Amino acid sequence: VVNTAKPVVKEWPLIRGAKTSALLELLTHPQDIVRKHVRLELRRQGTGVLGARESWVESHAGDDQALLEAIFVAESFGEVRPAWLTRLMQAKSFHHRAAAVRMSRYQADRLPDVVTRLQAMILDMHPRVQMEVVDAVAHLRPRMPAVEHVLHGLGDTAPDVKRMVADLKYGTKSVRGRSV
Repeated sequence: VVNTAKPVVKEWPLIRGAKTSALLELLTHPQDIVRKHVRLELRRQGTGVLGARESWVESHAGDDQALLEAIFVAESFGEVRPAWLTRLMQAKSFHHRAAAVRMSRYQADRLPDVVTRLQAMILDMHPRVQMEVVDAVAHLRPRMPAVEHVLHGLGDTAPDVKRMVADLKYGTKSVRGRSV
């Protein structure tokens, strides 16, 4: 499948064997597939890349996508960066705020204040962010029952979000009986 409205990209950056500084700069590449392969290469290179990543994040302070990519790299090494997540939860783009909520769900066992974070994000005005919070509650409530109270902060919202909240009452039980 080829998008005829855009030119076909024929140049692929060198990723395998590239220096850490070059790889970090590629984390801002416009194509997601390039960023994914860069994250894989950084992970392959090991924990030695973590020091360079710190200064790289500071040099890209206003770039929410760069911060999200740095969080992904940190997660690949089992690192949690609450300050970075807090910054991303205040991003201008709802896509980045929603991604921060999802990362909070993935790191919930390692984040000391995940419930507080979710309570703050349920008040976000964008339905996509609210849906990520509802999804986080659905996944976390079996092992963190306190997270259920996050939904009490949900006011008047979009129909899709209301439907997700209504679907939570079903839990993991089949509505029609035994599954096939």
